[in-house]
Amino acid sequence: MPATMDPSPAAAPSDLLLLDRPATTAPFTAETAALPVAQREQTEIKPLRPVKERPPVAESIVPALVMSVAEAQTTITSAPTAPLVPPPAAPPAAPVTFDGGADNGTTIPPDTAGAVGPNHVFNPLNNNVWIFDRTGRPAAPIVSLNNFWSGLGNTGHTFDPRAVFDPYGGRYVFATMADARQPTSRLLIAVSTTNDPTQPFVSHAIQVDDAAQGQVWFDFPSVGFTADKITVQINLFTRNGNQFAGSTVYAIDKQSIYNPPHQAPVQRFILQNKGATQVPAVTYDPTLNDQYLVARWGGNIQGQGFLVAYRLSGNVALGQATLTQVGFLGTALTWDAFPPADLGSQSGIPARVAVGDDRILAVCVRNGRLYCCQAVMLPTGGPTRSAVQWWEIDVANWSVLQVGRIDDPTDAVCCAAPSLSVNAQNDLLIGHAQFSANIHPSGGYTLRSAGGQPQPSNLFAPGRSTYFKTFGGPANRWGDYSHTQVDPLNDVDFWTVQEFADAQADKWATKWAHIVPPPAAGVI
Repeated sequence: MPATMDPSPAAAPSDLLLLDRPATTAPFTAETAALPVAQREQTEIKPLRPVKERPPVAESIVPALVMSVAEAQTTITSAPTAPLVPPPAAPPAAPVTFDGGADNGTTIPPDTAGAVGPNHVFNPLNNNVWIFDRTGRPAAPIVSLNNFWSGLGNTGHTFDPRAVFDPYGGRYVFATMADARQPTSRLLIAVSTTNDPTQPFVSHAIQVDDAAQGQVWFDFPSVGFTADKITVQINLFTRNGNQFAGSTVYAIDKQSIYNPPHQAPVQRFILQNKGATQVPAVTYDPTLNDQYLVARWGGNIQGQGFLVAYRLSGNVALGQATLTQVGFLGTALTWDAFPPADLGSQSGIPARVAVGDDRILAVCVRNGRLYCCQAVMLPTGGPTRSAVQWWEIDVANWSVLQVGRIDDPTDAVCCAAPSLSVNAQNDLLIGHAQFSANIHPSGGYTLRSAGGQPQPSNLFAPGRSTYFKTFGGPANRWGDYSHTQVDPLNDVDFWTVQEFADAQADKWATKWAHIVPPPAAGVI
């Protein structure tokens, strides 16, 4: 029976765990670099997981719990449909780009993740983990995603890497899933011991708890932080049948996991009948302890679309944190959750590219505002394209200030796999995939200066060839996500990493861009 969605605001039950078996490992050593490629990088094809049941989409809300509904007037940015041509000579503020991790024929999709610190770019993908300096030069040996976690005794398959850099704690936070559809399914989480990811990490494993969560496996982590918390959310699917079975939020005491002996209290919140992918915010208000989480609720409930917001507050170290549903946030815009098939067209071949679904993919809190983004399927009721939809919400009164879209109403362009960040000037940058019949599958970004209109999309990672790779599965997968963040050195510049089709047909690759936005008004 398909899962249902319960709109009631009951607080999520919790229990207290302890990460008491830390493993300090140094995956990127000279000894590792000396190993043959076959021993340190991914060389075997990772198994393609069976298709999972789609998480439910809500059909109702509680009107009294609707905090705000935005007006229909929103900013619409049409994506370009013209063929790509060589760009003119780059002005001084043009983005600096370099190639990130790439396809070696072992995994689809890459799950395009990364994090940028003061001196390094950390780039974990589904096959391997790369570290570069900030100019793109390799800074450490490449290691497989599996081998990164070998210090925990991991012998299974790892997948779904997600990473963030905490500029206030000076740490990389890295989460990965292990052992899909197995009783040993685990959430793996590591923090760097310094702001240098080539140095040791402290790693922990949280195994599925059949008694509390059911006979499930863990999938699709989302990672956020506040002044005192690291928060990881995961989706649950049954090991027998791959049916959606709920969600779990792990709130970790930040200081305990960062500092010796790295034995960290964790509060676990199990959500039933609340849908999937409640994404915790990356919080750039450095004194804010409250962790906000956002999820899609329903794209067409009585002619309106809704998100649902949660607040995780209280002291995790004392076991006193609570997770409560704040309410629903709406817009007069509507959308579908799922595409009928792969929608992203491409030049050269008729095969289309998968565009994902409408789950929230990134959440950022800055200066009392919450920003989030998702892909949406349009038009409602019979989608033929995907667009990027972004929200701006005032958390002081939970009012929706803006809902915007990166969209091409002519159906010529699809945008997908978005991520976003907001800088100290309140500029907003959204990184995203872009598809059309005039280009090969590409990666780009859209910049909106504070208080202004979004600029046209910049395709900094133009596709170089055709792409069709399914490993015998039903979809030509892309993404599943990307990463965008503010630069920790000045809190103004942006970084984004996006997937694109490489020069060899049916090969993916990733590219980083360092974007310098225009100065804030009144700043010379």
